[in-house]
Amino acid sequence: MYPYDIEESVEDALVAYLQSVMPSGMRHYTGGTEATLQYPCTVSECSSSQNVSTTGLFTGRRQLVANIQLFVEAATEQVGGTAGRTPREVNREYRRALWTALAYDALHEVLNALPPVGVAFSMAHPTTSTRAVDGRVFTTVVTLDVIAQPVEV
Repeated sequence: MYPYDIEESVEDALVAYLQSVMPSGMRHYTGGTEATLQYPCTVSECSSSQNVSTTGLFTGRRQLVANIQLFVEAATEQVGGTAGRTPREVNREYRRALWTALAYDALHEVLNALPPVGVAFSMAHPTTSTRAVDGRVFTTVVTLDVIAQPVEV
């Protein structure tokens, strides 16, 4: 039986991957979580998908837009009661870690090596990135282009 919850499976695979490569102490969530976000964290979410086919027929292969949102509190780091790194320096460290995790020519092969549950990737690469400060939170959104298909569980 093939699971056709491809969006959720991709989100789960991204979270598992980020948990394995990002700095310890970070939290990682899937889109639609009801948890209160604790910073620093990532939220992985698939916003849209479409069938991949040269004939127009349903193939099960989906091209997806996956967003990885990075949230870092805009607060000066405290080390032993004294001020440490600035909020910008802390944010830079986590952005660097996220881009290092995603900067592969064949990210899909890295994701498939986990191995993910219920999904196989045939393409994955970052396309765009946006940055913002929302109140006291630095926000970075990295968009991935993904092609994935369900696999038997």
